[in-house]
Amino acid sequence: MSRTSGRHGSGQIGEQMGAVSGFVLAAAGEPTLYIAGDTRCGPPSSSTSPTSWS
Repeated sequence: MSRTSGRHGSGQIGEQMGAVSGFVLAAAGEPTLYIAGDTRCGPPSSSTSPTSWS
């Protein structure tokens, strides 16, 4: 298990938000699992609205 960094956003929002991290669980011959809370999965977007996800 290892800790990994991340970011809450970019630009002004990213600058105002605090530190963020997640955890990676990896073992030989097994799928890798990334654990994070409050996460949006998808391509980067300039909008913060979940309805803009593709």
